[in-house]
Amino acid sequence: MFQGWVRKRIWLQVIVGIGAIALNMLPVSSDIFKVDSLCKYFIFFYAGFLIQIYFEIFPEWKKILDNTGVLIIGCLAWGMVFVAWYICKVTFIPQLCVSVIGIFVCVVFAIKICNIRPGLVLADIGKYSLQLYLLDGYFLGVSRTVLVQVLACTNPLVIVAGNTLFDLAGAFGTARYVLMKAKVLRVLCGEK
Repeated sequence: MFQGWVRKRIWLQVIVGIGAIALNMLPVSSDIFKVDSLCKYFIFFYAGFLIQIYFEIFPEWKKILDNTGVLIIGCLAWGMVFVAWYICKVTFIPQLCVSVIGIFVCVVFAIKICNIRPGLVLADIGKYSLQLYLLDGYFLGVSRTVLVQVLACTNPLVIVAGNTLFDLAGAFGTARYVLMKAKVLRVLCGEK
């Protein structure tokens, strides 16, 4: 309903887009209610919202972006811009440019894998994204404590892989098999 209303009002999309860019560029330092994070990351939430709207309007974009060459060119472009910006410290490339190219590459990659097994697994996990976000910190805290303090692991690759696997498996299992069983918890998580 809301998306359909916004879809019909291009002037609103432009105004909110300009506002999102302005918010991203503001030097906000207030941590009250995470206003600084909201200002910095709102543009990316809005970009995802617009991508969803326009992919429904222009289905031919999927055919163009499904081309493997587009994915390779996008990855190369993002890699070059990222290396120039982050490693070589080229200051005229804004962080926003690196992020926008990265979003493009992720969208193209998602289109490439959406109908094969890895894409279907990610789609299933994506249904629980809010719950994963909310439960992430708890499982990450437990896995860090176990890996680093109890098991005395010092290998960064093992720590990262172990944290990722335990965190994702624990949060996903809890979201899917515990939170979705109780009607009250299911409604609080935005499910019917």
